[in-house]
Amino acid sequence: MLNLLFQFAIQLICIYVTFQLAIRLVDWGRFLKVTAENERAIRFFIILLSIAVGYIVASFFNGLFEMTNQLLRGHF
Repeated sequence: MLNLLFQFAIQLICIYVTFQLAIRLVDWGRFLKVTAENERAIRFFIILLSIAVGYIVASFFNGLFEMTNQLLRGHF
């Protein structure tokens, strides 16, 4: 149970960090045509992109945690 909560927390943290980085570091106007009409659609796109990338990063860290945990327990 604790392991599931840890994995869930890692996923939420990675998605949040990815979203913040996507908002602050990327100039979306260089890649997309940003207007007042499509601003909400671009924001939704950034949220979906952040979920996808954050999930991949969290999966990496969760896998790394699992491997380290098994290595320390001696299960090869």
